[in-house]
Amino acid sequence: MTSPTHENDGGIIIAMTLLVVYLATVFFGAVGLYWRATNNTTQPSSAGLTRLSYLLSGWANIGNALTHVLLCIMMVGDADRYMSFFPDEAGAPVGPAVLSIINGLVGVYTIRTLSSLSGASSIPLCWNGFVALAGCLVPIVWHKFFDVGMRSWPYPVIFIWLLIYAFESVAFFFSAAGYTLSRGSMDGEVSLKKGE
Repeated sequence: MTSPTHENDGGIIIAMTLLVVYLATVFFGAVGLYWRATNNTTQPSSAGLTRLSYLLSGWANIGNALTHVLLCIMMVGDADRYMSFFPDEAGAPVGPAVLSIINGLVGVYTIRTLSSLSGASSIPLCWNGFVALAGCLVPIVWHKFFDVGMRSWPYPVIFIWLLIYAFESVAFFFSAAGYTLSRGSMDGEVSLKKGE
């Protein structure tokens, strides 16, 4: 496959990156506002911070799922435009569709189960860790985006990939934080019971 001859403007890429930063800040600020409104204390407790971490992780997974749905719609709706960039996915984006379903399920699970502080679970951390690791190691994912995509892909696809990057990063880091906080609070409860 030959690379397209079109070269993207670096200023537009920077503007899209800043737009993603802004959208992510507003999105997760809204989740933080919800957490603050439902956490009736002025001083955040370990349990409250664990819940916030899981809420942010779960909503990031749902945001990632919705972004993959949007990518699927773009690739099916205008397959001719994207065929030269994504010959395997344009017209039948099975990979992004599967990622959308799994991210959505993990996000709903995280929000419904773990944000209620019913305990620690390694499911969100394992999935988000796998996504982060696979994205870095599989050549057609982030390597292709940084080597080819930023230079020549259509701007809407670059914007979608920047959103995916933001959601995957937040999902991974906050699932790790939530898991660590919940394990720490469970270990603290065990040590308190032993001390009685």
